[in-house]
Amino acid sequence: MLPLLEAIVLASIVGAAADSVPRLDVDRFCADIAQRAAPLADKETCRQKEEETREQLVRTWTGFDPADRAHCARLMTAGGAEATYTALLTCLEVERDARTIREKNQDSTTERR
Repeated sequence: MLPLLEAIVLASIVGAAADSVPRLDVDRFCADIAQRAAPLADKETCRQKEEETREQLVRTWTGFDPADRAHCARLMTAGGAEATYTALLTCLEVERDARTIREKNQDSTTERR
């Protein structure tokens, strides 16, 4: 019974996380980028670009499949990864495009039968 309860709780947490754009801490990533690209890049420009990408995600979030939102949010909030809104958006776009290709291939296979 306990594993079922844990699964229900986990599903509700993942579902809640997929309902809105997760808050990511991009400071470490931006500091690292600024250090590597100095003097051509700075931390504040990186943060500004990431915030612009977050705003884009807020506007388009519900247009992505809920399973993709949950999957990509989990990837970005898993430990060890340098999570960025740019990476989150890329993940969502790749998942969406892969689904479109799979569906197109499935439709063309069905039509040939």
